[in-house]
Amino acid sequence: MEFPKIQDKFKDKLQRLEARLESEKGILMRHEVFYERNPLESRRIKIERKKEQIEELESQIILLRGRIEQIIDFNPAESQYTEVSGELRKATGKEWQKIPNSVWKTMQDLFAVPGYRMVPKSGGIFEGDLNSIPLDSCVIDPNLKRSAYRFVREFGLAEIPNGMTSFQKMQAVMDAKPEIVDAFEHLKPMSPFNPERQADNFRLLVFEDYKPEHDGKILAPIFLGRQSPIEDRKVFQTFDSIYPAHRKALHAKCSYQSEAPKIFGLLDRINTIREQTVGLKKGDRKRDAIVEQLGREIEILEGATNHFKAEAGDLLKEISGIKDSLGRHNPGITCTKLVAVLNRLTKRLPQIKSKAQAMSEDEQTLYMRISRGEEILNESRKELLEICAQMEAYEGRNESGELFQGYNELRENTLSSIEKIQNLSTLKIRPFNLYAKKILEHAEIIRGALDERDIEKMRDSGIKAYILGKIFKVQQEKERILQAISLNPNETDINVLVSYASDLDLIISKRQVYEFIRTDYEETYEGIQAIVGMLVKGLRVHKQKEHDIESKKAMFIRLQKYLEELDFQDILNGLN
Repeated sequence: MEFPKIQDKFKDKLQRLEARLESEKGILMRHEVFYERNPLESRRIKIERKKEQIEELESQIILLRGRIEQIIDFNPAESQYTEVSGELRKATGKEWQKIPNSVWKTMQDLFAVPGYRMVPKSGGIFEGDLNSIPLDSCVIDPNLKRSAYRFVREFGLAEIPNGMTSFQKMQAVMDAKPEIVDAFEHLKPMSPFNPERQADNFRLLVFEDYKPEHDGKILAPIFLGRQSPIEDRKVFQTFDSIYPAHRKALHAKCSYQSEAPKIFGLLDRINTIREQTVGLKKGDRKRDAIVEQLGREIEILEGATNHFKAEAGDLLKEISGIKDSLGRHNPGITCTKLVAVLNRLTKRLPQIKSKAQAMSEDEQTLYMRISRGEEILNESRKELLEICAQMEAYEGRNESGELFQGYNELRENTLSSIEKIQNLSTLKIRPFNLYAKKILEHAEIIRGALDERDIEKMRDSGIKAYILGKIFKVQQEKERILQAISLNPNETDINVLVSYASDLDLIISKRQVYEFIRTDYEETYEGIQAIVGMLVKGLRVHKQKEHDIESKKAMFIRLQKYLEELDFQDILNGLN
């Protein structure tokens, strides 16, 4: 809502309150007249209550007048535009659609209403590096509660306690603009991993080298569900991990792919209704069946957010009884509007194709990032196992009386393994970056301990780094189970889940090195072992049972909840 409209809204409310105040004063006057004639206790009580109501209304009016005075001078979109209008100008709708993707454009898609989206005054707006334009030149509308306000709340960029007025909340969002700009300066688009597409994917952005509590999160701008063909407002989703982002992309891709057949089915049925309605007489026996079918099609389109589908649903409602706006039986008008419905639904089809392609690309991008992260972490775990194995062997030789024999070899091999895991630093997305950071910290402790010949410190960090690698492997298998049961639960075989869970059990059941040496990671590690053990046991029990579709669905819901309670981010935060 633009600020002139906000001002009008407050002024309308003020007028209603003032009118009500006058009305309540009139009622009070009548009560007092009646009380003078007949001073009943009940009338005195009514008079006191009415006075309290009037005092409350007067307080509301005073408060509202103060807010209106504040808002008259508070038009942040216009004031921000004025500050940058020397270099930038407002873009037209069609012009904006053609501007290349960039963080600069994404920020405006999210936080600026269409009338305040900016482009350079001079130079080619379709060429050059739009990312070179300062992000603080973007106009932020603090009244967009599903974007700017939510972003500030979600990322903790301002204190917005409960009880704040709408104006105070908008002011807090504007005060946080430097923090919003800083956050967007740390957003990097994902590479699509598609040789046919050179451009980065600005539908998926990652916070890189940002605040620790948000670093590695994914931000995904999405369309708001257009009720107008010229409105292209976006909102955003954030993901704490790439795995749920990938599952969502898979669901979305399947949803769009399944939507096209449904639209074709709608088109066929509505065209049949149109053919049956031509020349239909008021008393025709087919009329009730056609009206009933129209009702079913209206239900299918009920609640549609896409502009074309919403319009099609509205048109069907207008002719649901094969009547015109005057309530007369009118098959001619009905047929005309059915043709309009067919046109609207047909226009949805190319959108579905475009959306399905975009979701397919997103899914592939996320899949490739997952594959790369898993490969690097799993290869690093092997190197960490090798480090621990060599240290354990070295300590064994020392216990045999061969003090410090082979230390140079141990040092050389350990440093070589540490160098091999340095590509962990290239992992920027959660959860991979969280594991990578902790493993590399332990690798540096090992490097320093080598210089000090501190075997105990080397052993402690070596075991911890290796345990971190095993914990990640558990998370990897957990995510594989979640994907199997969430994407297509009816076709998921419980035997497959038992196999996945058994793999988990093998991974976590025991350490391959230093089996009897304990670290302060042990309690956490044993807790994960217990959870995995219960999971395997539960799935094996369910494997023996006969499941119909409903009981299988209920079991998968319980399983999903059980797995989601295994919060690996929380686990990592508890490990030093």
